Parts: sequence; structure tokens; C-alpha cells
Amino acid sequence: MNRQTIKVPKYVSATQITEFPKKDQAIIIDAIENAQVKEYIVALGKLIEPTQIQFLSRISKNRICIYLTSKAIVDELVHSQKHVTIQNRQLPIHPFVKQERHVILSNVYPIIPNKVIEKKFEEIQIKLLSPISCLSAGFSEEDYSHILSFRRELCMAEEDYKRLPERISVEYEGTNYWIYISSDTATCCICNKEGYLISKCEGSYPNPDDNPQIYERSSFKRPRPPSDTTTSPVVQDKTNNDSDTTSQSNLDDVQEEKVEKKTKKHK
Repeated sequence: MNRQTIKVPKYVSATQITEFPKKDQAIIIDAIENAQVKEYIVALGKLIEPTQIQFLSRISKNRICIYLTSKAIVDELVHSQKHVTIQNRQLPIHPFVKQERHVILSNVYPIIPNKVIEKKFEEIQIKLLSPISCLSAGFSEEDYSHILSFRRELCMAEEDYKRLPERISVEYEGTNYWIYISSDTATCCICNKEGYLISKCEGSYPNPDDNPQIYERSSFKRPRPPSDTTTSPVVQDKTNNDSDTTSQSNLDDVQEEKVEKKTKKHK
């Protein structure tokens, strides 16, 4: 007796989820009027594989929330694709979870309190998502492992990090200090993409003659903070040449007087 093969509907297998996604695997797209949810799936399927889409639903504030199979796909859509086209309109792709950036502050003198740095970030409208903490100097020996470096770390939103300058100036006790800002994410100096260095870059290497600063270390001089004291100009005394010179006749008279004194002394 031949056994009949029972076909299981696809929707049944789709409901058998063994691992549920996390928040960082979701993206947000604005919902436009009269657009069907399927239009978002079809448009998104042109940017990624349809099998990489897991969940979809309309949510509050007139938005579409879509969960994908990995955070890497979310990063690719948010940072590389950036938009999806729905009904001839380009809609921005946002991460469901506001992404954070781990930021390193260098050249931070130990005497500078954290509150001074926090106030500076408030002035440039940067919101910190974590307290500022000091970084170790990196000594593995037990007797020296407690030593800290002139670097500190913090977290902020990815959008705020993109608005940051390369350095900030803070004033403390009448002195200006330059603090340099960087990320702990590796960045290629050829294509300016993050996640790898120049040795892993798949792009074409530019001609060194066209862009020599990539291959040569640039001579960067840190600007000095303005000084509150001014140097007084050097005053040069001008002497009268006539007063310093003596006529030949006067010199002769002086010499004659010296000779007479010596003669009287010998007598």
C-alpha cells in the first residue's frame, strides 16, 4: 500500500519559529496613504532577499515595522541603501532601535572633571547616553594594572556622532585643552567605510601621486590655546654716539696725566 505524502501548507511551517528576533533586527518606514503593506514587502525584496524578511506590521504614528533575519541586514539598509521606493516616493529607512556609538575621548588630562566635558557636549547639543568613564593604560602586570590613561569613553546616538567635530576645546581653571574624538570602529582610509582597514578594502587603490596624504603621515600641528598674557615689546635703548666717543685730544690729555702720576711715584 502506497503511503500518501501529506503536504504541509507553507503558512504552517512559517509559524514554527525556533528563535525570535531582537529589537535591533527591525527597521521603520513611514506609511503613506493608500499604500498596501504588500507594496513595502515587494519594494524591500528588491533591496534584499525576500527570505531575509521575517515579520511586518503597521504600528503607531503611521509607520511600518519590519523585522529582518539579522542586525547586519538592518545596518546595510540603514547606512548603505538608506531609502526604499514606494509609489515613486523615496522613503527613508530608520532602525527600530536608536543605534548607539561607542566614542573615545583622547588627550583628556586627569585634572578635567567629567562635568566640564558633559557641559561642553550640552553646548553643542549632543546628548550622552552613558556616563563618562576613564580607560585603562593597558598594563597587564598586577602591580601596574590600576594605572589609567588620558583617554575616556562614552556612548551617544549614531546621528549625534555624525555631527561631532574631530576635536573640541574645553576650558578649565583658565587653560584651554583640546580633546580629540574618535570611534572604536575600524575605518578604511580608502573608501571611508567602517568595519575594516585598508588591508581588507576591496576597492581600487588610488594613485599615490594623486592623493599622497593617504600614504604619507601628514604633519598636523595642534593649535595652542590663546594666552591671557601679552609679551611686552623689547625696548631698545638708543645711546648717543657723541657721548660714547671722546676726541683724540682728550685721550691724549688723559694719557699724559697717567704718565705724570707714574713718574712722580717712582721719584
